Amino acid sequence: MLDVRVAVAAAFGFTLLSAWRLLTRRFLHPADLATISVFYYTVPLALIAIVLGDDSGLIFLHRAAADYGIAVQSIHWALLAMACLEIGRWCGRTFHKHSALQFPLQPADRAKASALLVFFLGLIALGILLYGPGAFFAGYATPSSAATASLGNALIYASIEFIGLTMGYMFLVSRAAGTRFMSPLLVVVMGVLVFLAVARGKRLEIVSAFFPIGVLLFGTHPWFRNWRSRLVSGGVAAILISLLASIRLNQTPNVAVVVFNLLSEGFFAGHSLPGVIDRLQVGSLEYENGVRVGLALLAFVPRFIWPTKDDIVYVGNEALSGVAPGGATNILAEVLLQGGAVAVVIAYVAMGFVSQRAYVSQQRFDAAIGARRLPWGTLFYLILLATFVPHFRDGLIPSIKMLMQASLFLFVLGGWKLTGGMTWRAMRTVRLPAGA
Repeated sequence: MLDVRVAVAAAFGFTLLSAWRLLTRRFLHPADLATISVFYYTVPLALIAIVLGDDSGLIFLHRAAADYGIAVQSIHWALLAMACLEIGRWCGRTFHKHSALQFPLQPADRAKASALLVFFLGLIALGILLYGPGAFFAGYATPSSAATASLGNALIYASIEFIGLTMGYMFLVSRAAGTRFMSPLLVVVMGVLVFLAVARGKRLEIVSAFFPIGVLLFGTHPWFRNWRSRLVSGGVAAILISLLASIRLNQTPNVAVVVFNLLSEGFFAGHSLPGVIDRLQVGSLEYENGVRVGLALLAFVPRFIWPTKDDIVYVGNEALSGVAPGGATNILAEVLLQGGAVAVVIAYVAMGFVSQRAYVSQQRFDAAIGARRLPWGTLFYLILLATFVPHFRDGLIPSIKMLMQASLFLFVLGGWKLTGGMTWRAMRTVRLPAGA
């Protein structure tokens, strides 16, 4: 085991390197965002435990999070995950086979995407009715007694995610056609998203909805080519997200409240890793040997096809009751639970490798858009950044489920044409020069 000071320094080193790359490289790298996520949900809470120890419940929500030895182990697990992400990226760079499969981008595709936006707005309205308007608009985490609440909740937040991906696709279509992106419909859609964020107080889903456009703007708009511009815009976005949390908690915003709301998500979700380490040590939990990954594949089945899937797919979460107070978890904790160091190495090397392969597709972004072609890697790149990594705080099952659902949706969206079915035959190999 590394000395704790060396481990902490190395964890900060990986994180600062990833932050610098996010600020200076044209396109954001999913693995860099994953590294920031590992740090955010693990290191600050562990450092507080190492420095302060037990503070009688003022900071730590269960005993394991305040334990010095467990906090040191948490730092080591975070460092292993970060190192494996870098190894995976290196492996991805050494893999020289490139796929040049692309979807055609046509001006008519905007009408297709617009129709889907209207459809999803309708699904959100239906979801609110199924959940119960009174409970939904009562504020953050207000439960509903309606029998259809689970289905309604799923419709609302899946539609919000798909709206974000659809808007990202519309941005690509508009850029390829040389037309304006904004329209009255998009103004309405964005207004609805902001209204839902304020009314319900849910931050993650709304951030995910705007993230695809944000990622594409970072890589294409001249203003974001400067690291200072990115730093300022990221800081403003973080403050707005913090203010949203203040609204849902009826707090008067001030500097202390803003800072707490920025860090609280990591503190609360960060409790899951020391909780899992503790339960593995005392024997109240055993390694799941990948079962949770299999359940994530089953979670892909929609509820309207399998209404009782929650009774099977999420039954394993009962074993984690009390590990993650407040319901927020940490994907690193659940990966560790699958098989210890072996599971962490396999999972995070794979994440780094896949992230690198998706990132490589962006090297031909300008040439592809200029030829009105959409590389499949760009679609998967958006899904990793806007859907997969942001759901790390929800655990393995939601992260993998949303990855699969978003992939199916966005790839169908790319191939479907209003004028007649799917155009998979139009998806062909085109050799394009690097030029990103």
